[in-house]
Amino acid sequence: MLEALLEQLSDAGLSSGHIRWTAPMAGVRVCDFDCAPPERFPARPTHPHLETLYCCRGGLLLSLAGGRQVRLKPREILLLSDPAQVRSVQFADSRFAGILISFVCCEARHSLQGLCALFGGLTLDTRQVGALMAAHHGCAAVRGSAWGNAVFFALRDLPASDRGQYCTLKAVELLYLLCRQSPLVSPVAASYYDQYLTDAVQQVHAYMLEHLAEHLTIRCLAQQFHISPTSLKSCFRQLYGQPLHQYLQQQRLQRAAELLTSSPLSVMQVSVAVGYGSVSQFGVAFRRLYHLPPSRYRRIAAEKNV
Repeated sequence: MLEALLEQLSDAGLSSGHIRWTAPMAGVRVCDFDCAPPERFPARPTHPHLETLYCCRGGLLLSLAGGRQVRLKPREILLLSDPAQVRSVQFADSRFAGILISFVCCEARHSLQGLCALFGGLTLDTRQVGALMAAHHGCAAVRGSAWGNAVFFALRDLPASDRGQYCTLKAVELLYLLCRQSPLVSPVAASYYDQYLTDAVQQVHAYMLEHLAEHLTIRCLAQQFHISPTSLKSCFRQLYGQPLHQYLQQQRLQRAAELLTSSPLSVMQVSVAVGYGSVSQFGVAFRRLYHLPPSRYRRIAAEKNV
């Protein structure tokens, strides 16, 4: 599923970022990517395979058969064994970056056995992997573990040419741990929201981004889009990975940073343009996120562009 998405983006061409494909062994494809994805991607038929996604930046929401929804955040690893279960993919940010490892198990079996032999004859049965993933309803994840944190820490310092090979080795290790039923690899807890609520919250999200200068509250947004405040808060957090008020503040400050570096507006005018009634409150919030006052942030950005 994710392989098909990245192939489509690669074929369409990128205005920024990169999508790099390699095939380190038979039956295995690796994609190292950093790109601007579509906000929503409908599922398309694809051949049976196992995907391991290392999410480095951004995040996504998978809508699965039966109304299940699964969210993946940065520094988390997703294993997906049944792409046919995926109905759509929605992205949480304008950038999406990570490493995707795609295994066609029937083709990769001998390659994996040869790799395991190098480590003293470890046993990795791809049929057992398939059975265990089916027991997990096709989704498993590594979240908040020392093992996963070490993987992402190592990725930061590796040269680009080595990142895919390293993640391939760690993906094989994950499959081995899955076969040993390690608690490191756990089923993904799915949430359920009906399509009406999901669509309404997506409309709220779009409205917020288009009206950052306005005074926006959860109660008013819920009334405008005919949903309850409680449903709006819980569904928004599931879809976008943050509480609504925290997400809104972050978007306002990111927009402010853009205006400070690309427009002649004064700091006061920028604060008003992103919904702050007080320039002092804006300054405190901006400093908290960027560790610089707005005026100094603008000055440093200008010096870099000279």
